[in-house]
Amino acid sequence: MLCTILEKEIECFFATKGENGKNGCSYDESGCIPIVDECLKGDDDKACENIVDMPNGKYCTKFPNPESRWERGHCPVATHVKVDFSTPIEKKLNPLKASKRAAKGG
Repeated sequence: MLCTILEKEIECFFATKGENGKNGCSYDESGCIPIVDECLKGDDDKACENIVDMPNGKYCTKFPNPESRWERGHCPVATHVKVDFSTPIEKKLNPLKASKRAAKGG
C-alpha cells in the first residue's frame, strides 16, 4: 500500500487505510522515524542502499524504526557493513545451567 504520511508517496508494508482517505501507519501513528548515523557510516564510507530521500529527511525502506535495528550491534539488512562470519559469536551461558552440567559431568 502507498504511504502518504511522509509527504511523498512510497510503497510501504506498514501503511494502512486510514480515515478520510488518508493513510495510517500500523507501526506508529506518526509514521516512520528518520535514519540514524549508523545507516550512513559503513565500510568504505558508503551509506546503506535501503535509504530513501524524502522532503522531510532520510528514511529506511525496510524498517520504520532504524535505531532499534542497531541496538544489538548491526542492522540485519544493512548493505554497507561487511559481516565477518569466520569468528564465532560468543554465546551467553546461564551460570545455573553451567553448574548443573559440570556436576553431571557433561
